[in-house]
Amino acid sequence: MITHLIFVGLLSLHSSSLSQACNPNILENMDFPGNDITFLYSPDVNHCQLLCTQHPSCLFFSFVRADWTHDDRRDYRSLFTGDHEECQRVCTQDPACQFFAFVKDNFSNSKVRYKCHLKFSWTVPRTPVIERRAGVTSGFSHITYQTQHFDKVCQRKLFPNTDIPGSDIESLPAACPEHCQTLCSTHPRCTYFTYNRNTFVCYLKENTHEIVTRADTGTSGLPHRSCQLNSNWARVAHEGVDFKGSDIRYELIDDADTCQKTCTEDPHCQFYTYVDETFFDCSYWRRCYLKRVITIPAPPKVIKVTNVVSGFSLKNCP
Repeated sequence: MITHLIFVGLLSLHSSSLSQACNPNILENMDFPGNDITFLYSPDVNHCQLLCTQHPSCLFFSFVRADWTHDDRRDYRSLFTGDHEECQRVCTQDPACQFFAFVKDNFSNSKVRYKCHLKFSWTVPRTPVIERRAGVTSGFSHITYQTQHFDKVCQRKLFPNTDIPGSDIESLPAACPEHCQTLCSTHPRCTYFTYNRNTFVCYLKENTHEIVTRADTGTSGLPHRSCQLNSNWARVAHEGVDFKGSDIRYELIDDADTCQKTCTEDPHCQFYTYVDETFFDCSYWRRCYLKRVITIPAPPKVIKVTNVVSGFSLKNCP
């Protein structure tokens, strides 16, 4: 397995000379130095290109090889399988699995031979920053959080004015308790959550042994795995809330409702922020910012390990 590193480069967004046509060509032995907006890890150049395509600001990228000494990919389940092909089948059949790593029969540590590690990365949009700001309204595309269909409707388990302390595995921004619950339901290790309305922080927690609650100002709850989630929360417009960053572009629009409709009708838009005429800086008035983040499976780290095979789930393959 070869180690790969992506450098995703950003050209000035103010350039008016850029062609809008699609250019799928890969330029080998060519570097685009400078203008980096971020770097990510990827197993090959085609996957790197997909990441650049989904990043709201990426116009071009460079893909290089590198060596790294540790692996912090998100294993959430391990089991033993006869070969890497069976490991891939297990990953494909597991709803949460996005990619895998299989330890071959000649691995140096005999105790972990034939071990299949199932791995997870976020495939639902996550708003990078949520802040209170007067004069703006933010919300989601109405098709962003459409999930797998189940016949049974979930009975939402939310506990108002309740905190579940400790056992945090991840914290990330969320617009409301229901948004936090959706994120917990998506993460395979999340057993319950606590949401802080004041800071817009969703605390995902893992403890399969007990659940201990205490009175507090937050909202806690349980995930849902095998029932139809109610996504009505994603249709709510949040006044005085800014979903900061991740802009694709902005359009001049008369009101927040039309901004929301514009986002829903745009296949690339996942969420939006609209600036109304009460905003302190009139140069931003009527701007509807359409936004998106990367949602294709992306391993947090790719390293070289002898006698280990890794790959992706085949769920989305023809």
